[in-house]
Amino acid sequence: MQRVSGANYVPNGNGTGKNGWQDYNAATGAMGTTPNASFMNAVQEEVASLCEAMGLTLDVADNTQLAQAIRAMVSSRLGNFTGVIGISANTTLTAAQAGSYVEITGGSGVVVTLPATSAAMSGNSFAIYNPSTSVATLCAAASQVINNGGYGAATLQLQPGNAVILTTDGSSWSVIGSTQRTGYAGSFGLSASTILTPAYFGGFIEITGGAGLTITLPTTSAGYAGRALTLYNATGTAVTLAAQSGQTINWGTSGGTTQTLAAGASVELTTDGSSWSVIAIGPGSPALTGAPTAPTAEPGTKNEQLANTEFIAMAAGIAGMANALSGSSGGSVQTASWSIAELIAETALGGASVKGAALALSFNGSTLGANGMDSGAMPVSGSLYIYAIYNPVTRVWATLGTVAGNGAPVYSGGAMPGGYTMSALIWAGVTNNAGQFAGFVQQGRMVAFPRTQILSGGTATVLTAVGIGSVVPYNAKSVSGDFS
Repeated sequence: MQRVSGANYVPNGNGTGKNGWQDYNAATGAMGTTPNASFMNAVQEEVASLCEAMGLTLDVADNTQLAQAIRAMVSSRLGNFTGVIGISANTTLTAAQAGSYVEITGGSGVVVTLPATSAAMSGNSFAIYNPSTSVATLCAAASQVINNGGYGAATLQLQPGNAVILTTDGSSWSVIGSTQRTGYAGSFGLSASTILTPAYFGGFIEITGGAGLTITLPTTSAGYAGRALTLYNATGTAVTLAAQSGQTINWGTSGGTTQTLAAGASVELTTDGSSWSVIAIGPGSPALTGAPTAPTAEPGTKNEQLANTEFIAMAAGIAGMANALSGSSGGSVQTASWSIAELIAETALGGASVKGAALALSFNGSTLGANGMDSGAMPVSGSLYIYAIYNPVTRVWATLGTVAGNGAPVYSGGAMPGGYTMSALIWAGVTNNAGQFAGFVQQGRMVAFPRTQILSGGTATVLTAVGIGSVVPYNAKSVSGDFS
């Protein structure tokens, strides 16, 4: 576009740098401005280019074409439909129809070809609805694509009863709204064993017939990371999904070169560039029937994560509850051992809990850390407390000895070995004068020691306290003995 520059134009006539026009002045003899060819050609092409960009063919007998082009441009950008187009057979849309509502009113397998797009069409749109009972195919013009949910393809399958809104950036068409899943680049039906190619990426694949079929997934590589496939088994028998040579399909906790898709089941798979993984499963999937599996949450987890039976079995009871607890030490040694059918440990009183089963635990007071003392050596003629401790990451049980805490139900000594977060008291007693076990046998919470004399001789005529701390731990609930 340019401003007038012909003979007798008025410099700055419409403001600084804006040339203007003037009329002939008979009184002064000043001549009027004369338009030159370059100006008139510029005006002509500006108007004609807009009309043609909106799909109009210039018509010397129609003086409303500029108005038509402006209405079409504004409507296509504001979302107001410029018209309604009914289609019942294969049709190629034109640029002049941009902004229209297109309804596929009949026919079977109708193909709708979009206009070839260009910079002049940038921002134009179509709304296309398929109320028919068969899949319609939307096609881009030669060398152009339809971008749909991150996938670009020459065609887009529009399922029955669905609608889609497409817009163009001047070089391709893109889906900006849809009543069907926007991630599907197409819909495919398979009735025989098939080796899929990358052309199926982003597609919805319906396995419609045959028995004992094998569907082999596309070869994946780094360039395909993030791509996905959705498969639905509409047959009455199981279908085998197979990975290409050297690749795997990860399904729950199971990974292998093949997986089974049950009759009536659907699955969505994605690739990281080296293998395939299941990210969604539909009814009938083998991971949802029979004995379904799921990762076991960490003990104490409290959120919307699924809890499997292992988690539920681990998370019940209070610290120290035990079934079939037994232990022993030969005496005059720093080692002891326990077997426990079931035991509850906690992070703290009222905290997260875990249940252990069939535990075989040992302790060596000459060592530090797991299965030894928390710090220092075993006490000499002093109270010692042994805890069962649990590492939820490695799922390992161990023991830990301490002189701290006066035998609280949960360890509180402050020197828990790395990774261990849960504990339960399993033993309390007094060591001998060499810092060793005095020898014991334990059943449940009852611990039997060798007969130990605590008082000999003397007389008392009134009730007199007798100290037993040298042989009975601080937290003992009861003690028994005899007089002789």
